[in-house]
Amino acid sequence: MKFTAVFVCALLVASTFAVEIDDATAIETLKKMETSKFGKTILDTLTIQLQTSDKMDDLVELLKSIEGQLIAEQNADDAAYSVVRNDCDAEEGRLATEIAAADNRAQELTDELNEKIPLRKERIALQTDKEAEADQYTNRILELDEAKEQRDAEWAEVAAEHDRATYVIESAKQFIDRGFGGTFLQKEGANNAVFVQLGTHFAQSADMKFNRKSWNHFFRILANIATAAPVQTSADSINKILDLCDALLERIADSREIERKEYESWVAEYQETKERQIKLLEDTDAQIQNLVAEISALNKRISIATDEKDEQKERSKQKNIELQERQKACDDEADAYSARKADRQADISEVSECLGLVESKIRVLKQFVNQRLG
Repeated sequence: MKFTAVFVCALLVASTFAVEIDDATAIETLKKMETSKFGKTILDTLTIQLQTSDKMDDLVELLKSIEGQLIAEQNADDAAYSVVRNDCDAEEGRLATEIAAADNRAQELTDELNEKIPLRKERIALQTDKEAEADQYTNRILELDEAKEQRDAEWAEVAAEHDRATYVIESAKQFIDRGFGGTFLQKEGANNAVFVQLGTHFAQSADMKFNRKSWNHFFRILANIATAAPVQTSADSINKILDLCDALLERIADSREIERKEYESWVAEYQETKERQIKLLEDTDAQIQNLVAEISALNKRISIATDEKDEQKERSKQKNIELQERQKACDDEADAYSARKADRQADISEVSECLGLVESKIRVLKQFVNQRLG
Protein backbone atom coordinates (compact mmCIF):
# COMPACT_ATOMS: atom_id res chain seq x y z
CA MET A 1 0.00 0.00 0.00
CA LYS A 2 2.81 2.31 0.95
CA PHE A 3 4.44 1.64 -2.37
CA THR A 4 1.15 2.24 -4.12
CA ALA A 5 0.61 5.54 -2.40
CA VAL A 6 4.09 6.69 -3.17
CA PHE A 7 3.67 5.69 -6.81
CA VAL A 8 0.38 7.56 -7.10
CA CYS A 9 1.93 10.64 -5.53
CA ALA A 10 4.80 10.43 -8.02
CA LEU A 11 2.35 10.20 -10.86
CA LEU A 12 0.47 13.21 -9.55
CA VAL A 13 3.69 15.22 -9.31
CA ALA A 14 4.74 14.16 -12.78
CA SER A 15 1.27 14.88 -14.06
CA THR A 16 1.31 18.32 -12.49
CA PHE A 17 4.68 19.08 -14.06
CA ALA A 18 3.50 17.79 -17.46
CA VAL A 19 0.35 19.86 -17.30
CA GLU A 20 2.41 22.96 -16.69
CA ILE A 21 4.52 22.20 -19.80
CA ASP A 22 1.46 21.28 -21.88
CA ASP A 23 -0.34 24.46 -20.81
CA ALA A 24 2.60 26.61 -21.87
CA THR A 25 2.79 24.80 -25.20
CA ALA A 26 -0.93 25.21 -25.66
CA ILE A 27 -0.69 28.92 -24.99
CA GLU A 28 2.09 29.26 -27.56
CA THR A 29 0.03 27.31 -30.08
CA LEU A 30 -2.96 29.57 -29.56
CA LYS A 31 -0.81 32.66 -29.88
CA LYS A 32 0.64 31.30 -33.09
CA MET A 33 -2.88 30.67 -34.43
CA GLU A 34 -3.72 34.26 -33.58
CA THR A 35 -1.12 35.46 -36.09
CA SER A 36 -2.68 33.75 -39.11
CA LYS A 37 -5.87 34.86 -40.81
CA PHE A 38 -7.40 31.41 -40.81
CA GLY A 39 -6.24 30.72 -37.25
CA LYS A 40 -7.77 33.96 -36.07
CA THR A 41 -11.02 33.00 -37.83
CA ILE A 42 -11.00 29.65 -36.01
CA LEU A 43 -10.40 31.34 -32.69
CA ASP A 44 -13.21 33.80 -33.42
CA THR A 45 -15.48 30.86 -34.22
CA LEU A 46 -14.47 29.08 -30.99
CA THR A 47 -15.04 32.24 -29.02
CA ILE A 48 -18.56 32.56 -30.36
CA GLN A 49 -19.19 28.87 -29.76
CA LEU A 50 -17.98 29.04 -26.17
CA GLN A 51 -20.11 32.11 -25.56
CA THR A 52 -23.27 30.54 -26.90
CA SER A 53 -22.83 26.96 -25.73
CA ASP A 54 -20.80 25.19 -23.14
CA LYS A 55 -21.22 21.81 -24.73
CA MET A 56 -17.85 20.40 -25.65
CA ASP A 57 -19.31 17.93 -28.10
CA ASP A 58 -20.68 20.78 -30.23
CA LEU A 59 -17.30 22.45 -30.27
CA VAL A 60 -15.52 19.26 -31.24
CA GLU A 61 -18.05 18.54 -33.95
CA LEU A 62 -17.62 22.07 -35.33
CA LEU A 63 -13.86 21.72 -35.53
CA LYS A 64 -14.11 18.26 -37.06
CA SER A 65 -16.61 19.62 -39.62
CA ILE A 66 -14.19 22.41 -40.54
CA GLU A 67 -11.33 19.94 -40.74
CA GLY A 68 -13.38 17.59 -42.93
CA GLN A 69 -14.42 20.45 -45.17
CA LEU A 70 -10.78 21.48 -45.64
CA ILE A 71 -9.73 17.92 -46.39
CA ALA A 72 -12.59 17.58 -48.89
CA GLU A 73 -11.63 20.85 -50.54
CA GLN A 74 -8.05 19.66 -50.82
CA ASN A 75 -9.11 16.34 -52.32
CA ALA A 76 -11.28 18.17 -54.87
CA ASP A 77 -8.43 20.56 -55.62
CA ASP A 78 -6.05 17.60 -56.03
CA ALA A 79 -8.44 15.97 -58.50
CA ALA A 80 -9.00 19.21 -60.41
CA TYR A 81 -5.29 19.94 -60.57
CA SER A 82 -4.61 16.39 -61.75
CA VAL A 83 -6.88 17.08 -64.74
CA VAL A 84 -5.13 20.40 -65.34
CA ARG A 85 -1.70 18.78 -65.06
CA ASN A 86 -2.68 16.02 -67.46
CA ASP A 87 -3.99 18.64 -69.91
CA CYS A 88 -0.74 20.58 -69.54
CA ASP A 89 1.36 17.48 -70.13
CA ALA A 90 -0.71 16.51 -73.16
CA GLU A 91 -0.64 20.02 -74.63
CA GLU A 92 3.07 20.49 -73.99
CA GLY A 93 3.74 17.07 -75.49
CA ARG A 94 1.66 17.94 -78.55
CA LEU A 95 3.46 21.25 -79.01
CA ALA A 96 6.86 19.61 -78.53
CA THR A 97 5.94 17.00 -81.15
CA GLU A 98 4.79 19.67 -83.60
CA ILE A 99 7.97 21.70 -83.00
CA ALA A 100 10.13 18.62 -83.58
CA ALA A 101 8.18 17.81 -86.76
CA ALA A 102 8.55 21.39 -88.04
CA ASP A 103 12.27 21.42 -87.21
CA ASN A 104 12.81 18.04 -88.87
CA ARG A 105 10.91 19.12 -91.96
CA ALA A 106 12.87 22.39 -92.12
CA GLN A 107 16.12 20.40 -91.89
CA GLU A 108 14.97 18.02 -94.61
CA LEU A 109 14.18 20.99 -96.85
CA THR A 110 17.52 22.60 -95.99
CA ASP A 111 19.32 19.40 -96.99
CA GLU A 112 17.30 19.28 -100.20
CA LEU A 113 18.13 22.92 -101.00
CA ASN A 114 21.81 22.32 -100.22
CA GLU A 115 21.67 19.60 -102.88
CA LYS A 116 19.52 21.29 -105.49
CA ILE A 117 20.97 24.83 -105.44
CA PRO A 118 24.52 23.66 -106.37
CA LEU A 119 22.95 21.29 -108.90
CA ARG A 120 21.07 24.21 -110.47
CA LYS A 121 24.29 26.22 -110.60
CA GLU A 122 26.01 23.30 -112.30
CA ARG A 123 23.18 22.90 -114.81
CA ILE A 124 23.17 26.63 -115.61
CA ALA A 125 26.93 26.50 -116.23
CA LEU A 126 26.44 23.44 -118.43
CA GLN A 127 23.65 25.20 -120.33
CA THR A 128 25.98 28.15 -120.94
CA ASP A 129 28.64 25.78 -122.28
CA LYS A 130 26.12 24.01 -124.50
CA GLU A 131 24.81 27.30 -125.86
CA ALA A 132 28.39 28.27 -126.69
CA GLU A 133 28.79 24.91 -128.47
CA ALA A 134 25.54 25.50 -130.36
CA ASP A 135 26.82 28.91 -131.43
CA GLN A 136 30.01 27.30 -132.70
CA TYR A 137 28.05 24.72 -134.69
CA THR A 138 25.77 27.44 -136.06
CA ASN A 139 28.73 29.58 -137.07
CA ARG A 140 30.39 26.56 -138.63
CA ILE A 141 27.26 25.86 -140.68
CA LEU A 142 27.13 29.50 -141.77
CA GLU A 143 30.80 29.30 -142.73
CA LEU A 144 30.11 26.14 -144.70
CA ASP A 145 27.19 27.78 -146.48
CA GLU A 146 29.33 30.82 -147.26
CA ALA A 147 32.04 28.53 -148.57
CA LYS A 148 29.40 26.68 -150.61
CA GLU A 149 28.18 29.93 -152.14
CA GLN A 150 31.75 30.88 -152.97
CA ARG A 151 32.51 27.42 -154.35
CA ASP A 152 29.30 27.48 -156.43
CA ALA A 153 30.34 30.85 -157.84
CA GLU A 154 33.80 29.54 -158.58
CA TRP A 155 32.40 26.46 -160.29
CA ALA A 156 29.95 28.57 -162.25
CA GLU A 157 32.83 30.78 -163.35
CA VAL A 158 34.99 27.77 -164.27
CA ALA A 159 32.14 26.12 -166.14
CA ALA A 160 31.33 29.38 -167.93
CA GLU A 161 35.00 29.80 -168.88
CA HIS A 162 35.10 26.24 -170.29
CA ASP A 163 31.85 26.86 -172.12
CA ARG A 164 33.20 30.13 -173.47
CA ALA A 165 36.41 28.48 -174.67
CA THR A 166 34.38 25.68 -176.22
CA TYR A 167 32.17 28.22 -177.93
CA VAL A 168 35.24 30.01 -179.33
CA ILE A 169 36.54 26.83 -180.94
CA GLU A 170 33.15 25.59 -182.13
CA SER A 171 32.53 29.02 -183.67
CA ALA A 172 35.90 28.83 -185.46
CA LYS A 173 35.04 25.44 -186.92
CA GLN A 174 31.71 26.86 -188.11
CA PHE A 175 33.58 29.75 -189.78
CA ILE A 176 35.73 27.25 -191.65
CA ASP A 177 32.79 25.09 -192.65
CA ARG A 178 30.74 28.05 -193.89
CA GLY A 179 33.71 29.64 -195.65
CA PHE A 180 34.65 26.63 -197.69
CA GLY A 181 31.31 24.87 -197.94
CA GLY A 182 31.18 21.10 -197.72
CA THR A 183 34.38 19.27 -197.16
CA PHE A 184 37.07 21.94 -197.30
CA LEU A 185 39.85 19.32 -197.87
CA GLN A 186 38.56 18.84 -201.41
CA LYS A 187 38.86 22.55 -202.22
CA GLU A 188 41.82 23.71 -204.26
CA GLY A 189 41.72 27.27 -203.04
CA ALA A 190 41.07 28.94 -199.78
CA ASN A 191 38.86 31.90 -199.15
CA ASN A 192 41.15 34.57 -197.77
CA ALA A 193 38.26 36.36 -196.07
CA VAL A 194 37.52 33.26 -193.99
CA PHE A 195 41.11 33.10 -192.78
CA VAL A 196 41.06 36.77 -191.93
CA GLN A 197 37.84 36.35 -190.02
CA LEU A 198 39.18 33.23 -188.32
CA GLY A 199 42.45 34.94 -187.38
CA THR A 200 40.57 37.91 -185.96
CA HIS A 201 38.27 35.57 -184.05
CA PHE A 202 41.17 33.72 -182.36
CA ALA A 203 43.09 36.92 -181.71
CA GLN A 204 40.06 38.44 -179.96
CA SER A 205 39.56 35.23 -178.01
CA ALA A 206 43.19 35.32 -176.84
CA ASP A 207 42.54 38.82 -175.51
CA MET A 208 39.62 37.55 -173.40
CA LYS A 209 42.14 36.78 -170.64
CA PHE A 210 41.12 33.29 -169.70
CA ASN A 211 42.22 32.22 -166.23
CA ARG A 212 44.02 29.33 -167.88
CA LYS A 213 46.90 31.09 -169.59
CA SER A 214 47.56 28.10 -171.82
CA TRP A 215 44.23 28.70 -173.52
CA ASN A 216 45.22 32.27 -174.34
CA HIS A 217 48.45 30.85 -175.73
CA PHE A 218 46.66 28.29 -177.90
CA PHE A 219 44.26 30.91 -179.23
CA ARG A 220 47.24 33.11 -180.24
CA ILE A 221 48.80 30.15 -182.02
CA LEU A 222 45.55 29.50 -183.86
CA ALA A 223 45.33 33.20 -184.72
CA ASN A 224 48.86 33.11 -186.18
CA ILE A 225 48.10 29.93 -188.13
CA ALA A 226 44.88 31.41 -189.51
CA THR A 227 46.70 34.59 -190.50
CA ALA A 228 49.46 32.63 -192.29
CA ALA A 229 47.09 30.19 -194.01
CA PRO A 230 46.17 32.46 -196.98
CA VAL A 231 49.83 32.89 -197.83
CA GLN A 232 50.45 29.18 -197.73
CA THR A 233 47.12 28.42 -199.40
CA SER A 234 47.40 24.75 -198.59
CA ALA A 235 44.98 22.24 -197.11
CA ASP A 236 47.61 21.36 -194.55
CA SER A 237 47.17 24.73 -192.90
CA ILE A 238 43.44 24.21 -192.59
CA ASN A 239 43.88 20.63 -191.37
CA LYS A 240 46.38 21.87 -188.81
CA ILE A 241 43.88 24.42 -187.57
CA LEU A 242 41.13 21.79 -187.35
CA ASP A 243 43.40 19.31 -185.57
CA LEU A 244 44.41 21.95 -183.07
CA CYS A 245 40.76 22.89 -182.57
CA ASP A 246 39.76 19.26 -181.92
CA ALA A 247 42.69 18.73 -179.58
CA LEU A 248 41.87 21.87 -177.67
CA LEU A 249 38.20 20.91 -177.46
CA GLU A 250 39.22 17.57 -176.01
CA ARG A 251 41.51 19.22 -173.46
CA ILE A 252 38.80 21.66 -172.51
CA ALA A 253 36.28 18.84 -172.11
CA ASP A 254 38.75 16.85 -169.97
CA SER A 255 39.52 19.92 -167.91
CA ARG A 256 35.83 20.61 -167.44
CA GLU A 257 35.22 17.03 -166.33
CA ILE A 258 38.09 17.21 -163.85
CA GLU A 259 36.75 20.49 -162.49
CA ARG A 260 33.24 19.07 -162.31
CA LYS A 261 34.38 16.02 -160.37
CA GLU A 262 36.41 18.15 -158.00
CA TYR A 263 33.41 20.40 -157.47
CA GLU A 264 31.05 17.49 -156.90
CA SER A 265 33.55 15.88 -154.50
CA TRP A 266 33.80 19.14 -152.62
CA VAL A 267 30.01 19.45 -152.54
CA ALA A 268 29.72 15.89 -151.21
CA GLU A 269 32.25 16.66 -148.49
CA TYR A 270 30.43 19.91 -147.76
CA GLN A 271 27.10 18.13 -147.43
CA GLU A 272 28.60 15.45 -145.20
CA THR A 273 30.29 18.04 -143.02
CA LYS A 274 27.17 20.20 -142.86
CA GLU A 275 24.97 17.24 -141.99
CA ARG A 276 27.41 16.30 -139.25
CA GLN A 277 27.37 19.87 -137.90
CA ILE A 278 23.57 19.98 -138.13
CA LYS A 279 23.36 16.68 -136.23
CA LEU A 280 25.70 18.05 -133.56
CA LEU A 281 23.64 21.24 -133.39
CA GLU A 282 20.38 19.31 -133.10
CA ASP A 283 21.81 17.09 -130.36
CA THR A 284 23.15 20.14 -128.54
CA ASP A 285 19.84 21.98 -128.91
CA ALA A 286 18.07 18.93 -127.48
CA GLN A 287 20.49 18.90 -124.56
CA ILE A 288 19.87 22.62 -124.04
CA GLN A 289 16.12 22.09 -124.05
CA ASN A 290 16.49 19.29 -121.50
CA LEU A 291 18.69 21.54 -119.38
CA VAL A 292 16.18 24.39 -119.66
CA ALA A 293 13.40 22.06 -118.53
CA GLU A 294 15.54 20.66 -115.71
CA ILE A 295 16.58 24.14 -114.55
CA SER A 296 12.97 25.30 -114.70
CA ALA A 297 11.93 22.32 -112.57
CA LEU A 298 14.79 23.01 -110.16
CA ASN A 299 13.80 26.68 -109.93
CA LYS A 300 10.23 25.71 -109.19
CA ARG A 301 11.22 23.11 -106.60
CA ILE A 302 13.78 25.42 -104.96
CA SER A 303 11.17 28.17 -104.72
CA ILE A 304 8.60 25.80 -103.21
CA ALA A 305 11.13 24.25 -100.85
CA THR A 306 12.39 27.67 -99.75
CA ASP A 307 8.86 28.89 -99.04
CA GLU A 308 8.00 25.70 -97.19
CA LYS A 309 11.24 25.83 -95.21
CA ASP A 310 10.46 29.42 -94.17
CA GLU A 311 6.92 28.36 -93.25
CA GLN A 312 8.23 25.45 -91.15
CA LYS A 313 10.73 27.72 -89.40
CA GLU A 314 8.00 30.26 -88.69
CA ARG A 315 5.71 27.44 -87.52
CA SER A 316 8.44 26.16 -85.19
CA LYS A 317 8.97 29.70 -83.88
CA GLN A 318 5.27 30.24 -83.22
CA LYS A 319 4.88 26.81 -81.64
CA ASN A 320 7.87 27.52 -79.38
CA ILE A 321 6.24 30.77 -78.30
CA GLU A 322 2.98 28.91 -77.72
CA LEU A 323 4.84 26.21 -75.77
CA GLN A 324 6.61 28.77 -73.59
CA GLU A 325 3.32 30.54 -72.90
CA ARG A 326 1.70 27.20 -72.14
CA GLN A 327 4.55 26.15 -69.87
CA LYS A 328 4.34 29.48 -68.02
CA ALA A 329 0.59 29.11 -67.61
CA CYS A 330 1.03 25.55 -66.38
CA ASP A 331 3.85 26.60 -64.05
CA ASP A 332 1.68 29.42 -62.71
CA GLU A 333 -1.15 26.95 -62.21
CA ALA A 334 1.25 24.57 -60.44
CA ASP A 335 2.53 27.38 -58.22
CA ALA A 336 -1.00 28.46 -57.43
CA TYR A 337 -1.98 24.87 -56.64
CA SER A 338 1.07 24.41 -54.43
CA ALA A 339 0.30 27.66 -52.65
CA ARG A 340 -3.34 26.65 -52.11
CA LYS A 341 -2.28 23.23 -50.88
CA ALA A 342 0.30 24.69 -48.51
CA ASP A 343 -2.24 27.19 -47.17
CA ARG A 344 -4.88 24.51 -46.82
CA GLN A 345 -2.45 22.13 -45.10
CA ALA A 346 -1.57 24.93 -42.71
CA ASP A 347 -5.28 25.51 -42.08
CA ILE A 348 -5.87 21.81 -41.50
CA SER A 349 -2.91 21.71 -39.12
CA GLU A 350 -4.27 24.65 -37.18
CA VAL A 351 -7.72 23.07 -36.99
CA SER A 352 -6.16 19.81 -35.85
CA GLU A 353 -4.10 21.58 -33.20
CA CYS A 354 -7.15 23.50 -32.06
CA LEU A 355 -9.17 20.28 -31.96
CA GLY A 356 -6.46 18.72 -29.83
CA LEU A 357 -6.59 21.66 -27.46
CA VAL A 358 -10.38 21.44 -27.22
CA GLU A 359 -10.20 17.76 -26.43
CA SER A 360 -7.30 17.98 -23.97
CA LYS A 361 -6.89 21.59 -22.83
CA ILE A 362 -10.36 23.07 -22.66
CA ARG A 363 -9.41 24.95 -19.50
CA VAL A 364 -6.46 26.60 -21.19
CA LEU A 365 -8.56 27.34 -24.26
CA LYS A 366 -11.30 28.99 -22.22
CA GLN A 367 -8.72 30.97 -20.34
CA PHE A 368 -7.16 32.18 -23.66
CA VAL A 369 -10.56 33.08 -25.08
CA ASN A 370 -11.46 35.06 -22.01
CA GLN A 371 -8.16 36.90 -22.28
CA ARG A 372 -9.00 37.72 -25.96
CA LEU A 373 -12.35 39.12 -24.91
CA GLY A 374 -10.42 40.91 -22.14
